[in-house]
Amino acid sequence: MTAPLPRYLFARGVLLCRLTPDGIALSDGARSFEGPLSTPGLLALLSDERRVVCFRDAKPAIKNLLIHGLVVKRPVCLTTLARLCGDEPPAPGSAPSLSELSQRTERARREGQLGVARLECLVLPVFAALEHRGLYVDVKGWKKLVQQHTKARDHARQAVFDTLGDAVSRDLFGVPDLNLDADQEVKAVLERVLGHPLDDVGKHTLRRLSHPVTDALLTYREHAKIVSTYGETFLGQVHSDGRIRSTFVPLGASTGRVASRDPNLQNLPSGEAFHQCLCAPEGRKLITADYATCELRILAELSGDEAFLDAFSRGEDLHSVVASRMFDTEVSKEVRPELRARAKAINFGLMYGMGADALGRQVGVSRAQADELLEAYFAAFPRVRRYLEDSVERALQKGYAETVLGRRLSFDAEQLQSDNARGELSRIAKNMPIQGTSADMTKLAMVRVHETLRDKFVDAGLVNTIHDELVVECAAVDADTVGEVVRGEMVAAHETLLRRVPCEVDVHVGDHWMH
Repeated sequence: MTAPLPRYLFARGVLLCRLTPDGIALSDGARSFEGPLSTPGLLALLSDERRVVCFRDAKPAIKNLLIHGLVVKRPVCLTTLARLCGDEPPAPGSAPSLSELSQRTERARREGQLGVARLECLVLPVFAALEHRGLYVDVKGWKKLVQQHTKARDHARQAVFDTLGDAVSRDLFGVPDLNLDADQEVKAVLERVLGHPLDDVGKHTLRRLSHPVTDALLTYREHAKIVSTYGETFLGQVHSDGRIRSTFVPLGASTGRVASRDPNLQNLPSGEAFHQCLCAPEGRKLITADYATCELRILAELSGDEAFLDAFSRGEDLHSVVASRMFDTEVSKEVRPELRARAKAINFGLMYGMGADALGRQVGVSRAQADELLEAYFAAFPRVRRYLEDSVERALQKGYAETVLGRRLSFDAEQLQSDNARGELSRIAKNMPIQGTSADMTKLAMVRVHETLRDKFVDAGLVNTIHDELVVECAAVDADTVGEVVRGEMVAAHETLLRRVPCEVDVHVGDHWMH
């Protein structure tokens, strides 16, 4: 019979934890215990919300514990604290200690990152559960789609060679001596055919070339990418239960955005046919919920622009409102949609530091016309211009950009002193507070959704997240109720960070992913 946990482990507020080959090692900082994962009372100890459980690297350990039915509700991760403060992570295999926890927590406090650290630690059990649960895939349907793209790829490849004709040398058996996946080879052939040099053979360059081979080549690349990314390698990662399990990296980008790998479930095919293959098993449903115009709402909140705030409070289409004011005429999705498209390009582009050159390329106008569009935009919305300019000045003066929650992206001294300080850094300074606040809000929503579903719907839970979108699987009988729970928790997360702009969450309940 397995010995029970010693009473002294229940006396302290912090429990140091590490997994061992034979089970688990626990310490309250003074005394230790080591035993199997079947030890009586272990679940109650780890899931006690009044106790903090400290790990060197929490997510993989929490996922391992989940496999054995053990839930951790309040973890602290030393690796996460180090990452947030730009410190060296703990040595692999090292056991956590109270002194290290104290030092790293104090560092996070001095850096103003305690709130962010709490969120990043609370979201780790969410990602562990998400990875453990996995996303169901209709493998048969997915294979059929890959086969269709394989045929389309081969057809497009043949069309490229037919169009090039004698411009491509062939072997004794008539096989073209050209690798369409080797840019340098493709570039050399196209330069011979066109009779002039090319800077590159990227998508934008090929689209500008007036030659029949470019359409076939672009079509080939489109299908080849799908086959290589979502073909055998992707399907080979589907488990015997029909679910695919990715590894999520909560601090996947400097803005706080999440990354996903092996495979990347945040970069899935855009076609509706593939979406239908990401589905719920029989008797279950998927809830797809995303923050509508999330980053533009954050821009409205941060800039305080009255027109933006008013448009959102009235539930109006912001792109149409912006276009109407810029061009002093009625604009909607149906009336002068080309003007709405230009306003939309500016709305999103400004958050990423887009200049006149990029805007001109995107909407198909000259540099001079793009400059005029930007001037018209800023004349109509001066508070947006002021906010973007002020965000750059603040970031360069402080040496970091930050989100509403206080997450920071620091610039080093070399970056600040370089000639490019007002170039690349200004783009980052404009984008990071917006994209980072979106990441904070989504992670807070994940925590709220996870904890509420865990307490009220035992078999419901997150199966994916893509930027500001959450995907939840649940029993079909609970789907409508779960959908409203997800909506409510996402709205609550929004209202925690943004006070002036209303929240809108689009929720879809169905048999497959509704993106």
